[in-house]
Amino acid sequence: TDNSPVPTTPEMSSTTTGSTESTSTWAQTNTGAKGVAGYPASWPSDVPKYPNGLVSEKAGNNPASAPTEAAVVFTTKDPVKTVVSFYLKGLAANGWKITEDGAGTADMVTIRATKGKRSVGGYVHKETNGRTEATIGVNIGI
Repeated sequence: TDNSPVPTTPEMSSTTTGSTESTSTWAQTNTGAKGVAGYPASWPSDVPKYPNGLVSEKAGNNPASAPTEAAVVFTTKDPVKTVVSFYLKGLAANGWKITEDGAGTADMVTIRATKGKRSVGGYVHKETNGRTEATIGVNIGI
């Protein structure tokens, strides 16, 4: 078993695209941020941020270098149905086309939406401790 500590500061990596342009990506675990404060800076303004969650992980591109992705993992005491409904209503209200509206079971649901070249995908499930965990990712596009 790996007992090494989990990093609590951003881990940076650089990638080079087909041109000479370089983008920085980062991931942060155990943020402990409550509500929308834990979302990455590259999170698009037209994708809702769940206000009642505790962010455990976030990732994204440096918003100054043409961001292409963002993701967040959070837990909440709210039921799966409440989280899914929040995202489906919020995405639709911001002009997203819902392409998968809660496929799965009552305790394990996936959602998907598109808007232009961008897409959002989410997996929301009930954990064994009764809390709800959600993983929401955004392909921001270029």
